[in-house]
Amino acid sequence: PAGASERTGGSGPAMIRVAQEFARNSIESGGRSQIVMGAGINHYYHADEIYRTILALTSMCATQGVNGGGRA
Repeated sequence: PAGASERTGGSGPAMIRVAQEFARNSIESGGRSQIVMGAGINHYYHADEIYRTILALTSMCATQGVNGGGRA
């Protein structure tokens, strides 16, 4: 989180909290954690990296491919 915080300007503790909450919800719901995203990501220069980050989080938390989980 420290390295990501330096690169993005985001708060390291906030990044940790979001990751923990997403993972905890995935465990409690049997993989039914979902990130809902729109076409707005495509308007950013590094949209491919944003998509990869979302896929990494959903894959590490075993939500990808689960009904009600993954990304939408």
